[in-house]
Amino acid sequence: MKIIQLDTGKVLWEGVNLIRASLSGASLTRASLSGASLSGASLSGASLTYANLSGASLSGANLSGASLSGANLTRASLSGANLTYANLIVGGQRSDGYRFLLFKTLEGLRVSAGCRYFSISDAKKHWRTTRKGTQLGKESLALVAHLIAMAKIAGWEIR
Repeated sequence: MKIIQLDTGKVLWEGVNLIRASLSGASLTRASLSGASLSGASLSGASLTYANLSGASLSGANLSGASLSGANLTRASLSGANLTYANLIVGGQRSDGYRFLLFKTLEGLRVSAGCRYFSISDAKKHWRTTRKGTQLGKESLALVAHLIAMAKIAGWEIR
């Protein structure tokens, strides 16, 4: 485990074991929890905005009502996680492993896939332009359409 307190007040908890930890309502904005073990942890109502959760184990974690806008969830395990009322919709992944997520932010809805973080219209434009006519392009647009459909079902405002 490596815990580092920076001069900025930011805490790096890379690889930390927080299995079944009680972190409900915690302010973990921009925290680095890369590779952390958070299985079964209670993170309900926590602010994980722009947190680095890449490779983290969130299996069975309670993320209900958590703010996950801009969080890096690359290779994170969300199996069995409670995402009720969290501002995140998991949309599936492309054949190359890129997981598509939709976040509700103050600026509107944002699509995240790998290192990409776009508005819905910019996401469509990007994959139409960069992957036109390819399998990955078709998969990307289908996943964005799925995210939009799920957001509508959830009652999210689509602009």
